[in-house]
Amino acid sequence: MQALIEHRGGDPVEVRNRFEGTWSSGFRVADSAEIDGQAAYQLRRGDGTVVPGWFSTDELRPSWEAVVEWQLPEEQTRPGAVAAASAEGWEGLG
Repeated sequence: MQALIEHRGGDPVEVRNRFEGTWSSGFRVADSAEIDGQAAYQLRRGDGTVVPGWFSTDELRPSWEAVVEWQLPEEQTRPGAVAAASAEGWEGLG
């Protein structure tokens, strides 16, 4: 059985901290693969550095950047619009 790859290369994601359980933003998917029948992802930090190791689907979720791009009309996804939406938080998307 082939693993379902949910995130593609370049997708902005948040990663769950393995120690605290909190979510951290500023990552993009660098690569995806099937490891032991499960989808696995390598991540790239905002500075371009690839994070060592692989992360499971349960450890990732789409970042607010991806949600903003999916939900806003095209004219609102221009540069600067995402920054404005982030300052307003999730409530600003409604």
